[in-house]
Amino acid sequence: IDMAFIKWMPRRYKRIPVMDADGKILNIISQSSVMRLLSNNLQEKKLQSELSKVSAQDIGVKPVVSVHKDALAAEVFKVMSDKNLSGIAVVDSLGTFLCSTQASDLKLYLINENLNLLRTPIRQFLAQVRQQELVDLLPNVSVKPTDSIAHVIAKLAVVRMHRVFIADPKSGLRPSAVISISDLLRHIFGMEKLAKTTPILRPSGSPALRPRAGSETFVKPMKPLS
Repeated sequence: IDMAFIKWMPRRYKRIPVMDADGKILNIISQSSVMRLLSNNLQEKKLQSELSKVSAQDIGVKPVVSVHKDALAAEVFKVMSDKNLSGIAVVDSLGTFLCSTQASDLKLYLINENLNLLRTPIRQFLAQVRQQELVDLLPNVSVKPTDSIAHVIAKLAVVRMHRVFIADPKSGLRPSAVISISDLLRHIFGMEKLAKTTPILRPSGSPALRPRAGSETFVKPMKPLS
């Protein structure tokens, strides 16, 4: 797996093939499968000890791009496209983290494509494509700044998501940073130095997305599409 990551991380691949000497693909290693492997072995004392030494706030990436829960789905996905992000935080008027978007939400939408659905608020859109009630979008997939990365790994493996947001209850659950599977694996496999040579596409935010004073992240409801 170490050799796989030497090839994997600089190019930001999400999965790589395992091939035999003749070039025949035998299997696929994905970041998610490695995360599940780690999660299944968290009871191993040495691994648990090492992963418990590092907290979420130590590897969380800032700033967080977020959108208001009443922002239209079409505008939210445009932000994701413009910023080259596969997921962003959804917050309420106080900046409290509610849930997050995923690239897979668009895949679910395309199964039963409906343009009118893109004109609905993002939380309503997510509930419909995921076939959930709004209340089922909570509790949000977040961790506290002091949670260990062992806890982060276990949570990501359970919810089958590619990122988790750091939201401290002491600050009103405002999302302050985000941790992706890539961030975790770079740290675990000692790839931090290599990762620094290849910039990560984490936006500082356009003027419309920058935080208001005294808040880590806040985005006003977006205007309806014309």
